Order: sequence, then structure tokens, then C-alpha cells
Amino acid sequence: MTLQVRSFSRAIEAARFFGPILGPRVVARRARLMNRFFGADELTDDLDSLDRHLDQNVTVIDPRAFEEQMDRYLAGTKTPEERRRAFERYHEDKRRERRDVPLVEDFPLAPEEETPDFTHLSMTLRLREIRAYEHWNGNTHVILRDIIERLAEQVDLDPGARDRD
Repeated sequence: MTLQVRSFSRAIEAARFFGPILGPRVVARRARLMNRFFGADELTDDLDSLDRHLDQNVTVIDPRAFEEQMDRYLAGTKTPEERRRAFERYHEDKRRERRDVPLVEDFPLAPEEETPDFTHLSMTLRLREIRAYEHWNGNTHVILRDIIERLAEQVDLDPGARDRD
């Protein structure tokens, strides 16, 4: 079954609506989305012409590629400390790359890790919606990682730290 909607929030609400109705045997396995907003002036024909963008220049995300890359970073590590440093090196290299999400991406979901109210899918789509909004407003230099880092800085990850200071 393919569910096609034209907004990030509709996708979230559809998953939350259909999830309980369809039950645990029907799960969301992949998501394909357009990482941008469209202006009304771009809708020159009909909605089907707009939907066809989802089938053009699709970047399919394969989790095995990440696993292979991580294996290369972890190669030769023996201790937990060495693995931690390799993992930090991986993230620092990714930060320097400044690679953004593709225009049209098709990526796997993790239904076995998803919550009943689709918290993970919701967060994934909301972050991409914020990125699309930034680009819509002319901030095309903003990438998904910038948004995630900005949000992480705003979150107090250790609420007890203030009490210890």
C-alpha cells in the first residue's frame, strides 16, 4: 500500500490514524518525500503534475551504506574508548562535509522501533519541514544538521546540572 499526501503534517496524521485501524501487521517501511515547499504559481497543471516530482531524481537511502562506512571507522578498534573516538571522528567528518538531504529522498523507516503515536516519523518529518521552511524563506545555506544542532543547543540535556552548580 502506498499513501501519498501533500504535506508533512498530513503524513504524520495519516500514520497516526491508519496505524491503529490497520493493526500491527501493516507497518510503514519506507518514506519518500520532497524536501521543499511548492508555491501556488508552480501548480500550472493539476495536482498529478506536482506529484510526479516525487518520482524524479530520487535518492534512495540504503542503510547498508552507513553500516559499511561505520565498519571502516571502527576497523581496528579494540576497546570501548577506541570505538567512542572512532564514532566521534565519524560525526566530526560528517559535520565538516555539510551534506544536506537530497531534494527527493526515499529512506527506510524502523517500524520495530516506532512508538504507537509515530513519534520517530513525526520528528523526522518535522525536522525536514523546518528545513524546507528555512529554504522557502531564502536561507538556503541551512542544512538539516544545522537545525538538529540548533535544537540540541536549546534542550537542557541534564536538568540536574543546575542543581549541582
